[in-house]
Amino acid sequence: MLLLFIAMKGLKQHRSVSSPFRALGLQFFVLFACFFPPTVLSADYIRPAVRDARASGFPDPFVSLDGSEVDTPEKWYDKRRNELKELFQYHMYGYLPPSSRIETTVVKHDAEALGGNAQYFEVRIDFPDLPQSVQTEAGERIRPRIMVSLFLPATGDGPFPVFVGINRCGNHTVTPYRGISIFPESRGGGHCYNSEEGRGTHTNFWSVEYVISRGYAFATFHQSDVDRDRVDAYDGIQPFYAHRFAIDEEHAATAWGTIAVWAWGVSRVIDFLDVSPYIDNTRIAVVGHSRRGKSALLVAAFDERIDFVIPHQAGTGAEALSRGLIQEPMFIMNRTYPHWFNDIYKSYDFRTNRLPVDQHELLALVAPRGVLLTAALDYLWAGPNSALRAMKAADPIFKLLGAEGLRGNGIIPSDAPITTENATGLSQYRRATGHRLDPGYWRVFVDYADAFYKKALTFL
Repeated sequence: MLLLFIAMKGLKQHRSVSSPFRALGLQFFVLFACFFPPTVLSADYIRPAVRDARASGFPDPFVSLDGSEVDTPEKWYDKRRNELKELFQYHMYGYLPPSSRIETTVVKHDAEALGGNAQYFEVRIDFPDLPQSVQTEAGERIRPRIMVSLFLPATGDGPFPVFVGINRCGNHTVTPYRGISIFPESRGGGHCYNSEEGRGTHTNFWSVEYVISRGYAFATFHQSDVDRDRVDAYDGIQPFYAHRFAIDEEHAATAWGTIAVWAWGVSRVIDFLDVSPYIDNTRIAVVGHSRRGKSALLVAAFDERIDFVIPHQAGTGAEALSRGLIQEPMFIMNRTYPHWFNDIYKSYDFRTNRLPVDQHELLALVAPRGVLLTAALDYLWAGPNSALRAMKAADPIFKLLGAEGLRGNGIIPSDAPITTENATGLSQYRRATGHRLDPGYWRVFVDYADAFYKKALTFL
């Protein structure tokens, strides 16, 4: 567990606030410039060993591409971890482009939000190194930007731990609070309303006021800011990186899908939160429901600044094994939502035994940080038992890296309290519900986060 806390800290530097947080005194228009130099990738970023990798059974996270055994943390970090990230990108999610330098501007601030219980910041993330706008093949002219709604507790001194969520229907839907702007260019659809009619329609889903009352900050952005979840690459951030995948057919087949695009968007939000003096960057948690939970787990696997992740009922393509049976089958998901993953992944629809990676290895990439899986017992489509198999297969990596990993069978039933005993950082919470997110789940999320962080701190 000591190694767990060290890993959670990483290179992060705890930032204390010299005065009470409510004495923030920010001007309404403040520019934070966050500089993250992009990693340059050449056209030959696809390695032959990654391209040609195939499994002949269940993939072993302890065996590297050259056949050597991973038996120390050093070998994991120096070699195998990077191999798995490449394998997942080539064979499943598509390649994520490098990070891009961001500039963030607070465009709105309310010190008395949510009845005086919170401070609200509306933050625009811009990408100065990308073109200011592009005209898509659909004839639209779009600009790259992400709008973040950030709520902070009005009482207590910062920095605060934070939950980050990808929302489906717009920032204005997460709470009835009228200070959240509604952006006409953000697309709705289904039961989403990009108008006053939609304000606060997902209040119970996100439970923002409850999260704030427990001493956590809450940040969210609308998925369509980076991808609208459609079978095209015309919108969001994708047109600004299209040239990376236009090299040849192989690069096109490994272009990032929507799940990876959303994950990249979460990392850009964390670029902002990670340097904010009001956020405790040793306690950053990401939550995603269903398809957005797939992105939450992916970004936590790749971005080590995330300390705790909850891929809520995310199923196939997230915590459930691609080789799983009693769940959403891979071939149905890939045909219903062909834009979620890359084209290479689709080639394994009816030969999953040849897929060189599986989701136990994605969970292993989160180690030794924390992951809580949530299983709705009335929603077998998400594959709760398949996810449990993935947890058991990932557990040896967690233990190799100094984390506690599974305790007992790893299951926390709905009638059990969350404590430092069962909040081990690799758990599955089971509840007899359908496919939903509600205040009952949020109580578990916050209780688990409290216990998980407290356990790490006891080893200081």
